[in-house]
Amino acid sequence: MVNLRIENNYNVQRVISSYYNAQVRKSKDLPAANGGGHKDSVTISSEGQFLHKAMQTLKSVPDVREDVVARLKQSIEAGKYTVDAGKIAGMIIDRKA
Repeated sequence: MVNLRIENNYNVQRVISSYYNAQVRKSKDLPAANGGGHKDSVTISSEGQFLHKAMQTLKSVPDVREDVVARLKQSIEAGKYTVDAGKIAGMIIDRKA
């Protein structure tokens, strides 16, 4: 079974919470059908399964690429790190266009 959780979106969490609370109230008001033997089921679409797998993969990737940081740190300490101001200015202009 795949558990898919939507996080960091306040409005979505409010809707889910409201729905959950309504379902809990409803289930308390209704007697159990078929002696409580009925089970709910959920089917996750292939797109949802892909998204879940992508999120799991993303969680396994480190936030900081230590190898790149170490290489840049060495270049800076050795005085070999240079910044091309024209290239940076061009990238800033391209982003604003």
